[in-house]
Amino acid sequence: MRITVSLRNAPDTIAIVKPSETWQTAAARAVKRAHGRRASVWGWTCNSWEQDRAGRVIASFYHGTVVSTPAQRGGGHAVIDEASVTIR
Repeated sequence: MRITVSLRNAPDTIAIVKPSETWQTAAARAVKRAHGRRASVWGWTCNSWEQDRAGRVIASFYHGTVVSTPAQRGGGHAVIDEASVTIR
């Protein structure tokens, strides 16, 4: 399965979900590729979904906040981007 990861401050990317992982893991990998290994995504929420005429969900849209892990000696988690994921 492929998912589209859209970032506000970086180019969109397509992540391939491996058989042994969730879509969240694949999206996190794409975010780390764009923002470095210290970036992570918090708070995935489903914004909306599309249905076909039979009522089956054919696409889901999620939104999350990209944060940077703090330095070793404290500090908060800085918000560095917003991520959106489309699953078809």
